[in-house]
Amino acid sequence: MHRITLFLSLVFLWVSPALATEWTQYTNPRYGFSIDLPQNVFEDANRSDNGDGLSISGLSGRATLLVYGFNNVLDQLPRDLADEPDSDLTAVEITYHRVKDSWAVVSGFADVGDDRVVFYSRYQANEDFSRYSAFRLIYPVSVRGLFDPLVGRLSKSLTAPR
Repeated sequence: MHRITLFLSLVFLWVSPALATEWTQYTNPRYGFSIDLPQNVFEDANRSDNGDGLSISGLSGRATLLVYGFNNVLDQLPRDLADEPDSDLTAVEITYHRVKDSWAVVSGFADVGDDRVVFYSRYQANEDFSRYSAFRLIYPVSVRGLFDPLVGRLSKSLTAPR
């Protein structure tokens, strides 16, 4: 009986940050996609001037969530996007890479300034692959307990652009 109680307590501690987080839906008016965003984790949000997305930061700028849409002018498939880590990341170590027909995810560790960070990027194509919606979450390894539980909801809630 004590083992079951201990197990359930550990499970609750693992999932509780995601359960305690309040969420709100962001809909991008330019590209027509939506995503659920955690409300009580980030301090600053900035919308882009051209309407393609927003940037949200927390931990005094050490954690960043970029949410954006873009026109696929290079005719890239999801696998192409997942194979090109972002240029502002150095010492990239990819630990998760998954590609399906209309989406791709790439995740791992990298260096940003003096921080070793976790990065998670998801790309979602529309039906004709002319547009993508995407998000990229970057946060210090030291706060994985806070941010790791958020990834699943972010990823599942991202919709394809119009």
